[in-house]
Amino acid sequence: MSKELKLVGYGVLSWLIPFLVGYFLCKVTAPLMQVITILTISVLLVLYFQSIKKISLNESIIAGLVWLVINVGLDLLVLVLNKTRIVWNTYLLNDFIVHLAIPIIAITLGFGKKK
Repeated sequence: MSKELKLVGYGVLSWLIPFLVGYFLCKVTAPLMQVITILTISVLLVLYFQSIKKISLNESIIAGLVWLVINVGLDLLVLVLNKTRIVWNTYLLNDFIVHLAIPIIAITLGFGKKK
């Protein structure tokens, strides 16, 4: 499997797993979902970086930004398709803030693996 396909596949999983957990466990609170999301992202980034032989700072930045775009894009797609009447302040404070952690985690893990 190509590196690009793994990058996108793991990125989609980083959105899908927390989404399914939240969907099937309807009573999950926002703080718990944030923990589940960050844990999922961290584990999947570790798995992705383990599959790459040489990693550079640029590679980890690209991975973080691609996953950020995937997660925000899928969030917005689901919200628009479901015609959800979401309060945008709630989305920005709960979900988008957590998504901003994706590049931070990616860069940290990538920089740590470089050594």
